[in-house]
Amino acid sequence: MTFSPRNRGGFVPDRPRGKAFARTASVLVVCAFVAILLQVYLSWLAPTYGYLGFTLNPEGYAGLWLSLPVLLITAAILPTTLEKFSDFFMWMLYFFLFTPVLTFMPLQWLPDSNIWLSLGGITISFHLMNFISRYDLFRFNPNVSSGAIKKTEFFVIFSVLYGACLVYMLVVFGGNLRVVTDFGADVYKQRAVGGELSAGSLVGYASGIFSGALNPFLLAIGLTERRKLLIVIGFVGMLLAYATAAIKGVLISAVLIPAFYISFIRHKVIFSYRLGLIILISCIIPWILLFYVGEIQKGVTSQIVALVFMRAYGIAGIMTGIYADFFVNNPHTYYSHINLVSVLIPYPYRASIGEVIAATAMGLPEMNANASFWATDGFAAAGIPGVILMGGIIGLLLSFANAVLASANPRIAFLASLPFVMYISNSSFFSSVLTGGGGLLVLLIYLWQKTEPPRVRDRSRAASRGGHGKFVDGRASRPAP
Repeated sequence: MTFSPRNRGGFVPDRPRGKAFARTASVLVVCAFVAILLQVYLSWLAPTYGYLGFTLNPEGYAGLWLSLPVLLITAAILPTTLEKFSDFFMWMLYFFLFTPVLTFMPLQWLPDSNIWLSLGGITISFHLMNFISRYDLFRFNPNVSSGAIKKTEFFVIFSVLYGACLVYMLVVFGGNLRVVTDFGADVYKQRAVGGELSAGSLVGYASGIFSGALNPFLLAIGLTERRKLLIVIGFVGMLLAYATAAIKGVLISAVLIPAFYISFIRHKVIFSYRLGLIILISCIIPWILLFYVGEIQKGVTSQIVALVFMRAYGIAGIMTGIYADFFVNNPHTYYSHINLVSVLIPYPYRASIGEVIAATAMGLPEMNANASFWATDGFAAAGIPGVILMGGIIGLLLSFANAVLASANPRIAFLASLPFVMYISNSSFFSSVLTGGGGLLVLLIYLWQKTEPPRVRDRSRAASRGGHGKFVDGRASRPAP
């Protein structure tokens, strides 16, 4: 039984009608989102970016008969209210990766792969991930009544780490930092400069942690606790990270974090359909602008449309299909693309997976075609069994994260993890945890929880074990009557 606010006197059980409305609204939002993606792919992405892999299957789009019902059924199964970290993570993964893949993959020309098996493997992986994460498999219950950390001590440690990454980045990139505003050729020029300067150094770890953990954490704390200075530092830090190698995902994250807080996370009860409405609005605006792109080939309008449809959703969707098709007839890596595993298992290629795909499958040797964990850690590593395996691995890690991040204020974890979700939609899960700052982010949020008063931490832990209702506005609700 769940609870929702009624008045100051306490909480009462959710009405069935409220749940039905939330679920119906989520499904309707998904229908509109999928319809926009399909229309944009057929009318604009394929004609404009066919050379990047936005191809059309000349034999038809039969795979949509499987993928579209799966998307609607999945939207009806996922939770309507977001309480655990995994609830938010699964919905974000649904919008930023699962839906683009299942929408675009049936449209692509993938002659060597079995589209039905590929779509089925991805679907099983997603639902396996969701199924495992819903269970409390880990009882991570340290002595929360003691061992509290003072906020001053936390910020001293945090400042040392932040300063070390900042200084290292400034030393390596120096006067080559540039905030690129033209998302065309200038982006790739800046990436080339950043790649040359960072070659042979560990600055990639520093910049990844800086943009994927430290600054998103500052923005999340600043927004939820209304600390303006932290918001300013976090936003400037994200711009600085973007200036190193012009990674568009960093810029998108810097915009999404405050946007998500203002329109979604600050509400007392966090409903999934509100999250869907934000995603839908982010598509409707550039979709309307798209009507003018034919006349305005350059400028802000075309860049906004390309940033949303080609970069945020398009690349994440099509690259999984390209990887699936390529590794039907080419050697799998068996996870040797991970540095530690390559010590035991020989890596079969001379370049990185992204460079091999770009040069061989796409005919673009100057690119590095990074792709999602389903592509890199799934199809590239072990084919469809690898895709399903990743669903189980990430499901277990999400269950662990639920236990570690059982805070009375889950909004911080929701906001701070936005860049990480975008990273795994475009890169290996394992590299995102290490170089993208995902592992460090979990540690930072856990330590921040230790700065809470003991009574608040005890109540949040009890709620995570099922002793209380939903988390509402930073407080656990009272037990059911």
